Parts: sequence; C-alpha cells; structure tokens
Amino acid sequence: MQSFFGLYRSYFTFGKTLIDKVAITSGLRNRYSYEFDGIDILKQLLAEKKGGILISAHVGNFEVAEHFFEDINLECQINLVTADLEETAISEYLKQVSQQSNVKFIKIKDDMSHIFEISNALSNNELICFTGDRYFEENKLLSEQLLGEDALFPAGPFMIASRLGVPVVFVYVMKEPRLHYHLYARRAEVKHRDAQSLLNSYCQSLEKVVKRYPYQWYNFFDFWKKLNA
Repeated sequence: MQSFFGLYRSYFTFGKTLIDKVAITSGLRNRYSYEFDGIDILKQLLAEKKGGILISAHVGNFEVAEHFFEDINLECQINLVTADLEETAISEYLKQVSQQSNVKFIKIKDDMSHIFEISNALSNNELICFTGDRYFEENKLLSEQLLGEDALFPAGPFMIASRLGVPVVFVYVMKEPRLHYHLYARRAEVKHRDAQSLLNSYCQSLEKVVKRYPYQWYNFFDFWKKLNA
C-alpha cells in the first residue's frame, strides 16, 4: 500500500510540473518564484569563454531553467542533446502551446555528426545540456552504483564531457511547495578521458537530489534491472 501511494504521489507531482511547464513557457513566468543555489558557478563558467557542459537528469523541471536565467541576465545559448526516441506526444503538445524557446536541439545521429555540432557550440561559448540517467538499448553503456545498486547509464554524455576540456556542471531545477522552484548547480571535478570517474561523481550528486526530492525523479522504466539478466 505504501508503494502504491508513493507511485501516486510521484505521478501527481509529475503532472503538476507539466502544468507549470505549460504555464511558465506560455507567458505566466511572473506567477512563479525561484531561488538559485550555485548560480555563480554558471556565471564563472561563461566567463571562462570555453563553453560548458551541463549534465542534468529526469528530475524536477529543467526545461523551465532558461526562463529563470533571463531574470538574472545570464545570457547564454543552451543546446539540449537529445535522441529522436525521446520525442513524445506530450513534448509535441508543449511545443504547440508554448512561446518560442531559445533552446536549440542537437539530435544524436548514427554518423556521429552531432559531435561536430557540440564542438562548434562550445567554441561559441554556448552551453551543452545532457540528461545522464536514461539510456536506450543501442547506446554504449557504463555501469555505476546508484542508491546501493548497480545500474546502467549512457556512456556518451560522460565520455564527451571528460574529453573536451571544458567545465562540467551538474544542474537540477526542482519544484518546491506552491509556485516556487529551486535551481542547483554544482561544478564537477573532471579527469581527462575518465568517463567512469565523472559518472561516479554524477551518481553521488544525483543521489543527494533524489533523496531530498524522492517524488521528483521521473525515470519510469526498469532502472535497476539485473545487469546479467
């Protein structure tokens, strides 16, 4: 029974974040309050003129971050790296009802041409955003422990971030009570060409967020399936 109510609360919170997303991107941004925890990290990142990589997760409501950035004059171009498989009926509906977003999309391609798009964006001091907690079967994968169990993660975000020599920041935008949001930014220590170490740091960061906001991790698939099954 406890698990049933936990699942209900997670779906209910997910529904509220979708409503918030529609409201904020449709011109009702001024109805919401927010706070930043680590915004100086993002400002310093842009000041270094190297571009930067943001790694988030399917938690909270990261898609509304750009609307909060505008209020503090954080002028930056965000590029979201995504796969065609992530396009859903919900995302298509949101595009129809929302105001024009400044976020650009870089789609992962079999010919790896997206790597050149990422490099070009970084050379223009733009931000590249990945979600690091969801993979598709055809992805190259890495294994790491999260919340006490080994799980699989897409290797791409961590391999790219550890090889390009640019700042890497873990970023989450979490829903608080009522119409309030909290943005967290934490700079990652990156060892060159050490994707596993970066993934380990990411999992430690994600654990803290998930423990604090247990009903805002919207990763609705068999995350801890047995690796040897």
